[in-house]
Amino acid sequence: MNEQPRSLSVHVPLAFLLMAMSIFFASQIGAATRTTSTIKWQRENYDKQIKQLGEGEKNLKEQIEKNAELVEQSTKIQEQYTKLLNDVLELAKSDKDAQEIVEKWKIQRSTPEGEKKAGEEK
Repeated sequence: MNEQPRSLSVHVPLAFLLMAMSIFFASQIGAATRTTSTIKWQRENYDKQIKQLGEGEKNLKEQIEKNAELVEQSTKIQEQYTKLLNDVLELAKSDKDAQEIVEKWKIQRSTPEGEKKAGEEK
């Protein structure tokens, strides 16, 4: 009948099974190694980003301090223009030339927020 020894037929499938398991474990080890290197790369990038964020925050504070003077200067200039235009509007009540300037440039007073709300409630 069958002359082949029974032990040979059991060893061949077992060898294939062990080879498959070896390949599987090798691929898992390779994936773990790649994951470790990816995590290291991400950590280095996070460190760089944190450093850049700190530098950016520092630069922002410096720019705010530098621009504070310009903002103050702009506020003073705006106040001067407001005073000038208010004077022109007051002068327009009695002076014809000032009235022409007010009409030509359509200069008018805006009502402050508090007065607008009080006027709407009445």
